Amino acid sequence: MPEPPIDGASVASLLMTKLCSLRTEMLSQQVHYRDHVRNFQLMSGGLLACAAYVLTHPDLLPSPRLWWGWWILTSMIPVVANYLVFDVLESQYAMILLGERLATIEEELNGLVGRRLFVWDSAVTPIFWKGFRPIPGVINPDWFMSIFLGMIVAFTNVSVPLGLYILLGRTGILTTAKVFALTVGVAFAIVSFGASVFGFFKVLMQTRGKPRALIKKLMANEAAKAVDKVT
Repeated sequence: MPEPPIDGASVASLLMTKLCSLRTEMLSQQVHYRDHVRNFQLMSGGLLACAAYVLTHPDLLPSPRLWWGWWILTSMIPVVANYLVFDVLESQYAMILLGERLATIEEELNGLVGRRLFVWDSAVTPIFWKGFRPIPGVINPDWFMSIFLGMIVAFTNVSVPLGLYILLGRTGILTTAKVFALTVGVAFAIVSFGASVFGFFKVLMQTRGKPRALIKKLMANEAAKAVDKVT
């Protein structure tokens, strides 16, 4: 015997409960995002301070005796920097997914009440995120933030490691092992920076809208299955 369909009021109550739950999760992710950005800023500031200190104390510059220690330290800079970059990216990814689900819930609720009662995630936010100048007189500041963040990432992931690798290349006698180590280090710094840029481009520029379409498709399939069961 088929189960009786859920009435509209019960569906609306369930959706509102889910809506509130997801908004709480969104606030939690925003806190995580700010913490991750702060960690990256602290790392970048500390790296800049250390670089300035070493440059003002020539006795601390790379030497033949500590060549491999400096290489290990230099190679760890892009590792740590990229981890923090993708830590920030993961929070943004989670917030985008949450926002997409919130948008579909708003659309469901609007369908139940017969009017566009909820518009923030389903209509307003996509408009203001869609480009550099979403509407006349409004500029999306995220573009400027992304540019400056890219400069910081390029400094920490590429400029500092490459500068240190150049110093190491001019320190002492370069053996085959050292040349290989420098080549690997330079290649990793450049590739890791490219991975960060690619990740931000894919997540921030191409993710929005796709989860929403997928959720709608899944919900439509479930609705069709429910109709088949009733009939």
